[in-house]
Amino acid sequence: MALFQRAVEIHKVETWTAAFAALGGLLSGVMGHIAGWILEFGNVPKAIIGGWAALSAETWQSLLTHLISAHAHLMVVAVIALIVATFCGAFTLERRGHWLMRFGLWWTAVGVLGMTIVYVVAGATWAQPPTLFAHGVSGISGDDLVVGVGVMFGGLVALIGLAAERLPQTVIRWGSGVLTAMMFVTVVMIGFFIDAHGGLCGHGVGTASRAPVDAVYGWYHQDFALFLLPAVATLLLVLKQFARDESRSRVASLTLLAGSIVIFAGGILYVFVSPAVYGISFLVATIGMALTVIGVALGISALAGTGQRRAAAVGAPKEGFTG
Repeated sequence: MALFQRAVEIHKVETWTAAFAALGGLLSGVMGHIAGWILEFGNVPKAIIGGWAALSAETWQSLLTHLISAHAHLMVVAVIALIVATFCGAFTLERRGHWLMRFGLWWTAVGVLGMTIVYVVAGATWAQPPTLFAHGVSGISGDDLVVGVGVMFGGLVALIGLAAERLPQTVIRWGSGVLTAMMFVTVVMIGFFIDAHGGLCGHGVGTASRAPVDAVYGWYHQDFALFLLPAVATLLLVLKQFARDESRSRVASLTLLAGSIVIFAGGILYVFVSPAVYGISFLVATIGMALTVIGVALGISALAGTGQRRAAAVGAPKEGFTG
């Protein structure tokens, strides 16, 4: 509610994007709580749970499945959109920002609204996103297209526009763009490739020739691209705002970025070169994870440092800013 009020007051696209993302996250949370209730108590009260399922032409078990899937997909991407908007807002508090950044944020905002509508309908009713470009068992899910082209592409464009500005803390600005690019390649480009080759990858089914690759990708895109990369991006934001030791903050940011890039390389090797359990892919990804852990430790050190931050530069928040 505060984000929407602020967006109306200042008319800035990053605030509107954050507000729409927060709304999507809220609705996702509601679906998650309803799913949690059904998991705990089943079709109780039957007049409400079973009644709504019957009204939407499905069983209460299928309603539960749809709620869980819609909740999970909507929540994680809404949080990513919120992180992107926060990055752009953190550097452009008193400026309009680069036109490419504004374009990307509007694109993201529209994508978030579309994604929210798709997942609320898919979670609460029998209607599910169609499979597009279908051929055999291959095809791209309609909701994946909305998320990939709408939200994640828009976020990538926005952060490239942010990185291109003449503003301080280049490492963090460009780092946010690099993290989003790796997220886009992993989730959207490789994901679409695997979906479009379902007969070859078999959606992880062991009879397909490249099923191990699909099984590895299931971990790779979720645990790395949708969980770890947003967490690293959030830590970069925290370092930008609160690190007291500028030099340690820079080293921590570079280490976090290096670790993420090495894990990304390990994932690419897993998917396209060798899905062996303890092969070269595993070694590269493990080195990347070690670097990331070191970066987290350095980040904590920078936040707890005793040094004084440099004087606020252009685009930095004013003293006492809490928005």
